[in-house]
Amino acid sequence: MVKKLLLSLAALLAVGGMAWAQSLPTPPAPGVPGPNMGGTPGPGMGRAGFDFGFDVVPDLSTAARNSAGRFGSDADDFIDPNSFDPQMGTYIFLGVNNDPRLDLGFAMSLGGIYLAVYYGGAFADAMGWGGYANHPASDPERLTRRAAWDNQLALMVGVLNMGFRIDARMAGLTGVRNVDGSVLDGRHDQARETWMNAGPSLALTWGANFGDLSPWARVGYRFANVHTHAIEDEDWGYVRRFSHDGGLGVSAGADFALNEVSSVGAALHFGTRFAWYESETGTFPVGDTREELSNRVGGMTGFGLDLHYARTVDLGLVAIGVRPILGAAFTNVSNDWDGSITWGQPWDSFLTVDGNVELGARLRVGERFAFYTGVRMALFDWTRWAQFGGDDDHPALNHAWRFTGLRVADPGLGMTVTPRENVDIGLGFSGVLGGALGRFDLTISARLGGGNGNGTAAPAPAPAPVAAPADEGGITE
Repeated sequence: MVKKLLLSLAALLAVGGMAWAQSLPTPPAPGVPGPNMGGTPGPGMGRAGFDFGFDVVPDLSTAARNSAGRFGSDADDFIDPNSFDPQMGTYIFLGVNNDPRLDLGFAMSLGGIYLAVYYGGAFADAMGWGGYANHPASDPERLTRRAAWDNQLALMVGVLNMGFRIDARMAGLTGVRNVDGSVLDGRHDQARETWMNAGPSLALTWGANFGDLSPWARVGYRFANVHTHAIEDEDWGYVRRFSHDGGLGVSAGADFALNEVSSVGAALHFGTRFAWYESETGTFPVGDTREELSNRVGGMTGFGLDLHYARTVDLGLVAIGVRPILGAAFTNVSNDWDGSITWGQPWDSFLTVDGNVELGARLRVGERFAFYTGVRMALFDWTRWAQFGGDDDHPALNHAWRFTGLRVADPGLGMTVTPRENVDIGLGFSGVLGGALGRFDLTISARLGGGNGNGTAAPAPAPAPVAAPADEGGITE
């Protein structure tokens, strides 16, 4: 027994030591190229055409957050269309961290219908101010209001072995500003600016569990960011409007369990970001040479494929999970402008091939305690930019490439306690290498009836059994 314990501890320390010894920068988020962004290939730019982040539910459990997603619990399954437990009964989840962020979850089985809801975010941080600032009181009042939003909401309905989930996101800035027109336009009485850079999006996800096979599909829409500038005068006025970064994305994939401890999966992605749009409408003053305009520039389309394999090795008290991921993505960016530029500009294309791996470990101490550690690593990223299209006078001749080697995200370390059956409490730390305190999270979850609890799903109605959860080697999308 002592020898087995020592071997288990050695395995956990080997994984944890490799993770915590790394101090390389966190992998950067994929860049989002715009018109005329050629010549600047960066990591992940090939994914910009479809990578909208429609899935608003992150790793929720302490186990998943701190083991690079290789282990999990009911908190990760209760609102997953592929791995929810229709026998859940009633389930509640609470998570807090120092981002700051709040995560709330609730699920209930009502006869043959399963319902689940999730909220994550920090609501809003809003402020406003006003005054006349060195102007007589008869001048237009200067007033500004601004709000930073951070809200993600998911609603799911499950029937038999299928789940249907709606994801909604609003995260970013909105605001309005009233000012003396001379500040913005140079001569007019009053100007009003409004902006909405909150990136709201809606997505619908379908998932099913057909024994060893778990297919899923998602379609999502991202509303454009909008900035308006309105000039007001007694006899005339006009509105200038600029919008960008709206788009549509579709993804589909499937996971297949090879056995109880390993599985494979694939996902296809398609997306399009709409053209940047500029318009100016209204009634212009006498003698003004401007006319109403409507211009479009840019826009992009992207495709991607991801393949992954997952395996869990059980060494007794210690279990180790690993998931390598290989991906390829391609995005085309248009530079055409339907305004003053009439010649055909070459398109910019970005091709990305990348490899990543998730590595996590779990140590169980008795029936009530478990410890987790893990790390996500970007093994390599090769991105190539090239131009194509154009015309005889403006041919596509330029290209460039960039290779980025190993990048390691700050690892996590977590502990869970089960004080009583069907109740879990977790405390985790991550990002410690990136700052003095890093990030901590506290989670509490409980099943109030139904199911098996402790992160193991009850069997679904015959004939389709529920697939293995993440901490038994299954893959969750």
